[in-house]
Amino acid sequence: MLEKRSHANFFTQSLVLTRRSSLNMFRDLGYYWMRFVSYVILALGLGTIYYNVDLSYRSIEERGLMVAFVVSFMTFMTVGGFPSFVEDMKVFQRENLNGHYGSSAFVIGNTVSSMPYLLLISLVPGSIAYFLTGFQPGFERFIYFALVLFISMMIVESLMTNVAAIVPNFLMGIVVGAGIQGLMILSGGFFQIPNELPKIIWKYPLYYISFHRYAYQGMFKNEFEGLFFTDNVNGINVTMSGEDVLREKWQVEMGYSKWVDLAILVVILILHRMVFFLIVKTNEIFVHARKTSTSVSLYLEIIEFSLYSLIPSQTHTEMALTAATAGGNRGGSALPNSCLQAPKPAPLQKPIFFSSFPKITIPSNSKIKPRIKPISAVQSPPSTTAKTAQNPEGKWSLESWKSKPASQLPEYPDT
Repeated sequence: MLEKRSHANFFTQSLVLTRRSSLNMFRDLGYYWMRFVSYVILALGLGTIYYNVDLSYRSIEERGLMVAFVVSFMTFMTVGGFPSFVEDMKVFQRENLNGHYGSSAFVIGNTVSSMPYLLLISLVPGSIAYFLTGFQPGFERFIYFALVLFISMMIVESLMTNVAAIVPNFLMGIVVGAGIQGLMILSGGFFQIPNELPKIIWKYPLYYISFHRYAYQGMFKNEFEGLFFTDNVNGINVTMSGEDVLREKWQVEMGYSKWVDLAILVVILILHRMVFFLIVKTNEIFVHARKTSTSVSLYLEIIEFSLYSLIPSQTHTEMALTAATAGGNRGGSALPNSCLQAPKPAPLQKPIFFSSFPKITIPSNSKIKPRIKPISAVQSPPSTTAKTAQNPEGKWSLESWKSKPASQLPEYPDT
């Protein structure tokens, strides 16, 4: 008897899946390394375009554009990892169907393995763009900037994994994910200030469920709070505080701090991962239910054939002879459909297994003879009379070829 294989515990499964996924991400250049290079190039471009912004009124718009590009387009590039997500889902479905591990271990391994790479992308390109632009100095402000970028990319990756679990096609998945991202960006409150957004759809509910809203407002608070912008208007120096800019220019909600915006982003991330788990778990239940139904059907068929094989071979022979006689007399089928149905099992005389399925044979001393006569083919002799009458010299001619019987090959003249 084969012993039942023992599976590793949940912690070991999660650890092994995390290690394997991290190794796969490290070896696959298109997973994170190409994006890392692209992020570095974009950060250098942002830093040189908005290099060392000042505190004039013009810098208000420059700082806002810088924040919007980081939150919108640098997180939007995360959709490039969609093909890798689809491949991970295919591997999971095959291994889960074989019973190696469950959905929980896969979701944890997939989430934890991507965090170091996204953190690296947030710190290195983020620091290049942050310090070249000349944002507010201070370790706490830079860490907040990097954390918002990191969690925003995690949210986009979670969104793309949800799409990959539903739409396994590469092209359709990228189109669907990019479309959702575009809607979230437009309703985030930067490209159109919140008070000017249409009430239907854009303000309710997209503005309140878009993670870009909280990323924009958190970064705006992190950058503009504590600053004073000065400009010369008609020879008079006019000063505006950063808080006034947030209320009037960007219409940021000032009733709570920037850390609340960060906490809301973390909650959105957790919700996206929970949705991913529910989708994967639902697919797992559906696939296993279909597999179980298929196994039950196959098991019932095996039982049916096994019951049929328990009938003694003599009973099968008598049934077959009776059916052959009736069918031959009628000129119809030798084995009617009634012979294919499983009769009631007779008392078991000896163990007969499925592999020893009885063969239908006709005894040699049976009075029933086969009604089918053997077929023999005989070549007819050449017709000498026709040959002599039409071609007395025995040479080939058109008439002699026509006079040949159908079963005899014609003779052709030598060339």
